[in-house]
Amino acid sequence: MELGGIKVSKKLKKKSIIMIGIEIVCLVLLGVLLTVMQTNLAVKDQQRDTQEKMSQMGALIADADEEAQQTTESFDEFYKSKAASMAYAAIQGADFEYTDAKLGEYKELLNVNNVLILDNQGNVVAAAQDSPADFTYSRFNQLRTVFKTKQLSQPFEVKTGGQCYRYYGAIIDSQHMAVIEQSPEELNLLLNDISTWKGILGNISVGLDGYAFAVSEYDYTFLYHPDEAMIGQDALDKGVAVEDLEDGKFVWMTINGERMYCGITKAEDAYIVFAVLESEIIASRNVTVAIILFVFFAVMTLVIAYAIFIMIDEERNGGSEGSYTSHGRFFYNKMIGRKIMTISAVGLIGILIISLYMQTLFALSRQSMSNSQRVAEVQQTIDVYAEDVALITEQYNTRYLNKCRFAAHVLSAKPELRNKTDLAELSKILEIHSINVFDSTGLEIASNTPHRNFRISNNPEDQSYEFNIMLNGAEYFIQEAQPDDASGEYYQYIAVALIDAEDNADGFVQLGILPIRLENLLKNTNIESALDGVSVGVNGFAFAVNKEDQTFAYYPDERMQGKKVLDYGMDENELHDGYNDYITIDGETYYTSSLESEHYYIYVAVPEGEMSGAQLPITMMAVGVSFLCLLIVCCLLMFSRKPDATETAENDGSNDERMIDVRMPDGSVKKTESAASRWDNISIGWGEKTPEQKFFTVLKGIFAVMAVIICLSVVFSQQFFDQSSIFLYVISGKWERGFNIFAITSCVMIICVASVVTMIVRKILQLLANTFGARGETVCRLLSSFVKYISVIAIMYYCFALFGVDTATLLASAGILSLVIGLGAKSLVSDIIAGLFIIFEGEFRVGDIVTVGDWRGTVVEIGVRTTKIEDGSKNIKIINNSNVSGVINMTRKHSFAMCDVGIEYGESLERVENILREEFPNIRRHLPAIQDGPFYKGVVSLGDNSVNIRIMVQCAEGDRFQLLRDLNREMKLIFDKHDINIPFPQVVLNQPPEFKESTAWERRKAEEFNTEQKEKTKDLQDETGQV
Repeated sequence: MELGGIKVSKKLKKKSIIMIGIEIVCLVLLGVLLTVMQTNLAVKDQQRDTQEKMSQMGALIADADEEAQQTTESFDEFYKSKAASMAYAAIQGADFEYTDAKLGEYKELLNVNNVLILDNQGNVVAAAQDSPADFTYSRFNQLRTVFKTKQLSQPFEVKTGGQCYRYYGAIIDSQHMAVIEQSPEELNLLLNDISTWKGILGNISVGLDGYAFAVSEYDYTFLYHPDEAMIGQDALDKGVAVEDLEDGKFVWMTINGERMYCGITKAEDAYIVFAVLESEIIASRNVTVAIILFVFFAVMTLVIAYAIFIMIDEERNGGSEGSYTSHGRFFYNKMIGRKIMTISAVGLIGILIISLYMQTLFALSRQSMSNSQRVAEVQQTIDVYAEDVALITEQYNTRYLNKCRFAAHVLSAKPELRNKTDLAELSKILEIHSINVFDSTGLEIASNTPHRNFRISNNPEDQSYEFNIMLNGAEYFIQEAQPDDASGEYYQYIAVALIDAEDNADGFVQLGILPIRLENLLKNTNIESALDGVSVGVNGFAFAVNKEDQTFAYYPDERMQGKKVLDYGMDENELHDGYNDYITIDGETYYTSSLESEHYYIYVAVPEGEMSGAQLPITMMAVGVSFLCLLIVCCLLMFSRKPDATETAENDGSNDERMIDVRMPDGSVKKTESAASRWDNISIGWGEKTPEQKFFTVLKGIFAVMAVIICLSVVFSQQFFDQSSIFLYVISGKWERGFNIFAITSCVMIICVASVVTMIVRKILQLLANTFGARGETVCRLLSSFVKYISVIAIMYYCFALFGVDTATLLASAGILSLVIGLGAKSLVSDIIAGLFIIFEGEFRVGDIVTVGDWRGTVVEIGVRTTKIEDGSKNIKIINNSNVSGVINMTRKHSFAMCDVGIEYGESLERVENILREEFPNIRRHLPAIQDGPFYKGVVSLGDNSVNIRIMVQCAEGDRFQLLRDLNREMKLIFDKHDINIPFPQVVLNQPPEFKESTAWERRKAEEFNTEQKEKTKDLQDETGQV
């Protein structure tokens, strides 16, 4: 049976399937637990925020009712004043007649819908236009109360003929009264923005994209919903359950197809539901859980895969009884146990680090969303106040300009009223603080105030200077409300030109107003009022920094207000819009989000320790569950009822010559790839790899998958992440440079993107190298090496910049440092750089057999400055890295020991070869250090005195020198045994000896032996590269 193309036993295949099943179960278990806990954590935070909004509903409704009452009273007071003004004009006879035409003029002057004069029975004496009302009816008795009370009538509404009007009355004399008929449309529009559910709930934000809506307590219809099409529809049909509508309840609802987390509170005759989309709650949860699960999956896969690879290797090699110990009915595999326990321990540490890291990011993401919500609420509050100020300012300007026009009309028509007494009466009618009359030179000629002989100033710094415009022919001027120069009270002044009998400008009348409501509203718009009471979490708060002088404009600790922020730990880089990062204030660290307004930087801050409260429990839960799962898996892999090697699989006979054993400095024997195969473009077959190589292949595959996923997430970040995601914020690069979690995350992303791009480019170059000829392969390999180094340098440069290092300064410093070093430490720098290149290029590794110059040995250490090489006699040569050149890497499965021996020219070569054929088995028996051979390599040279032949054996590098001596001895003994002379330089004076001739049988056998040896040694090379 085969597993991944390798023949394995049925037992091992069954075990592999079981382990994969267990891994899937563990993965699902951890995923469910993490998802539930992360969701509960996010829901808990959202519930806290929603609970805060629910608790504010009573105050919001009360404030809305109070504002609605104030708006109604202000509206009514304004039109009551107009009725009184009309009556005043009639009483004073200031250009007044009981005619429809004259009332038409006053209708335009007062800017009302209709003006009427009624008698005490309700009959119309004169009217600016026809009215649908019959004032003689009892429903209008409220108007006629003025004849009894001598006071202005209380306002009321009457709907007649499909039209609705609001009525205001003022007595003229015992027979007549002035009536204002005004549509309440303006009032209703104002109230609709204040006291309705739309006005109350429309400005409430829940989360980032959530909202509030109201459901009727009686018929369960939507009283308010942001989608106006939903208003009036049955909430039960849209997914709201009756049993969920309970005060103080939190529940998941699916409303109109959208799943939302809702908090419900009861207010008046409605249920107020605060809803936030599920997608917002789980925005960062899914990414957090996915990354932790991926790391857990990687660790589990590596542990299981490594153990299976070792078992497969044991089966192929027949197993080893010494690797098992008996524990009752079970056998413990010591090799598997030692290796996978190490991997499991490292994996658990990795899970702990990644879990804590992701929980920190998750906490930051949630806090960022919460801070962003608070900042948005602060901005919304400021905007609402600004809108209210603009609205009320416009109302004040419009209403009091109208009153000023009326005052100017009356005073122009009847100049004798320009005295203190009459002006006081007129100011009371108009409900204003003061009336001042100025002549054409800017001198005050009449006023109801104690001030006399006041003149419009020519100093631009004075408050009255702006009214010089009236002296230059302006029709009117409205000055902004501000503290009065004289009294210091908050005043607003409005002026309208006076017209004389010739219809020419004759000075102007100025009204002084105490805008109490506007003043109170402006007090609420200051930064202290806007930020006071803003809370985030348990101990979070809001503060503001003045943009102009960089001082604390508002801080909960009043002692800090007005102080320079730079003196309390903040940095200028932290003073900008959209800041989301840690800051330190007075020794305390906070996570903050900022907003830039016209005059301030507004911050919402949460203490650093408050965010980490929920991180540790979830992290420990993830590590605990991972530990239990790994413990179960490790026990199943390490223990078995009988040694796995008893059921061996058939060896597939795959070639493992590329993988060799090397002895490490600590004496252990490990597998490594032969030097010749390291630079091949042909990868090692899966069946030829050692368990360790397979393990690292799986590890590289996991890292590659992770890098590709992260790369795609960065490239398509807008599609992968929600706008509020902390990952999108990291990718945006708007965070502050320095050693922080944002920089670390960004570095990981940069490394992954660069690695994927580099991997793709190098793979393309490798394919091109295999396609083109020798020149093309040379160029492609050069480019591949260049791309690798450039990518590493670029990554380091960019990551340094992310960590806040000034790379420009760093490069300049590096240049100066290079000059200094070049003068005094050139060799040191050369050694270090050469060491880095040795590691990057992989020219040799620890355990490799190399020759540097005339020194041959095993690499025992590659240091920063030096490389240490140990020869067969345990001597260690220390070579500076810069001097490591001309390296011959002879790392292969076997080393060689060679014996070159000469025979006399007269000796029969065939006889010698036949003798060697017979003696080689004896040599193998006598010399157990021989791992393969001996081999006859033939005649290597024809010397001056001898024919030189070569005998070669394969052996371990540590046995090479002794085996060489032993081989020389064996060859001398064999030659002596068979009377084969080994010649030496001499002058022969006697008759040369007679040599034995080889027989035909010996010649035939010698030929067969020679041919056999050539075949066996055709792939064997000696140290000089000779075959």
